[in-house]
Amino acid sequence: MKRGYIRVSTIQQRIDRQEERLKEKVDILYVDKASGSSRKGRQELEQMLTDLNPGDEVLILSIDRLARSNLDLLNIVEEIKKKGTSLRSLHESWLDTREDNPSGEFMFTIMGGLAEMERKQINKRMMEGIEVAKKKGV
Repeated sequence: MKRGYIRVSTIQQRIDRQEERLKEKVDILYVDKASGSSRKGRQELEQMLTDLNPGDEVLILSIDRLARSNLDLLNIVEEIKKKGTSLRSLHESWLDTREDNPSGEFMFTIMGGLAEMERKQINKRMMEGIEVAKKKGV
């Protein structure tokens, strides 16, 4: 069975973009409207992980919809693998842990680290911008 996972950060955000890309490719969709900074409050993610059966495949649109930190991503993927299932991202072709793709796990580890580094750099630049704005009285 193919299971799709969708996440948006707030209740106000729409799932349309993710749903459009995933709905034709999966048998069931799990949708969370919660921050990805932690697993707390992501009931649909937990339900999906519980529902997984050997041979299932989890599809996501992009890595940032599944996890926001490398540690969280690694933990989720480990849970998926322990169930005898695989994970594949539609946007990041390197994220493919199916058994017929032995380089997928290697690339997943490297690229997951790079994605987390980029997120930290974005946060650093944002904080620098806030500091500059505060100095200008904005």
